[in-house]
Amino acid sequence: MDIPTVLSLRDKIFEMLEEGKTILFSTHILSELQNFEGIRCRVGIMKEGKLILEERLENLLNRISNIEVLFKVDKKQQARELLKKFGYPVKMESTGVAVRVSNYNEETPAIMKILLTQGINVYEVKPKETPIEKIFTEITKRSE
Repeated sequence: MDIPTVLSLRDKIFEMLEEGKTILFSTHILSELQNFEGIRCRVGIMKEGKLILEERLENLLNRISNIEVLFKVDKKQQARELLKKFGYPVKMESTGVAVRVSNYNEETPAIMKILLTQGINVYEVKPKETPIEKIFTEITKRSE
């Protein structure tokens, strides 16, 4: 699908959810699931036609670990030095710093708070890897 169609379909899904409807959504584009973060929904993962996991999306996202997160900031060098003092593994990137975190949902807000309280503007935060795809890979490997 083209981008306008994807956005229109996503809006329609959100509209139907607000109306209290149940939706069964199937996709091979795992990153699309992240658009539904914060919405009460369940995710099923299939392998070779068999359901190997069914879990709430929120719980699945809480499994995100050992992932690099890109923080787009205005003072890269200062951010790097500050986060190193807090014991985070940090790499310089063209637009900010990449930080390896052991727990995405807990550490990302803590890192943002550290940066912001020290006067470093944070313009964007995003995983460098697609977390859902990483989780899918780990789960399907375990089921072998």
